[in-house]
Amino acid sequence: MVCPTQITTPNWINIFTLKVSLAFAEWLTNHLELDDEATTQIISQIKGTKPNANGYDIEVSKHVKVIAEVKCNIPINNGRVYGSAQKNGIQKDIDALIYGKNKSPISPTDYLKFMVFLDLPEIRAATDHFVKNMKNDKERILFLTNKSKAVDTNRVHVVYVRF
Repeated sequence: MVCPTQITTPNWINIFTLKVSLAFAEWLTNHLELDDEATTQIISQIKGTKPNANGYDIEVSKHVKVIAEVKCNIPINNGRVYGSAQKNGIQKDIDALIYGKNKSPISPTDYLKFMVFLDLPEIRAATDHFVKNMKNDKERILFLTNKSKAVDTNRVHVVYVRF
């Protein structure tokens, strides 16, 4: 039996993150009309990244410059808002996409930036609520729709994917 204090990240979170990351790779390939070589590079990078590795969840600089943070947060108590720890984590990731990370050699200035979430009504509602209540950089968040394109390297593009 494993003591609860020995558990750091449940395996289902890592599986969710992998599945959401791969779904985002497919979405990104279609959205940016990437070729097979670029798609293969993204998928290989996703599959080769260890859970909780330093840096961005997805970093691509060949073919197109993309950085992405993949969030598999489920709003607390099956609700439509994030808990304080979830909000802090999302804010930290948004800041890293905009301003960079200490442990990453990437300067995000010229990169398309993405915050990726699982597409569930509760997650959409919680994310909308979070962004509406942000104190800083709210104007730098852009929710992508089926008709909009990610072209602005100064903004974080929010994307919802299904797997």
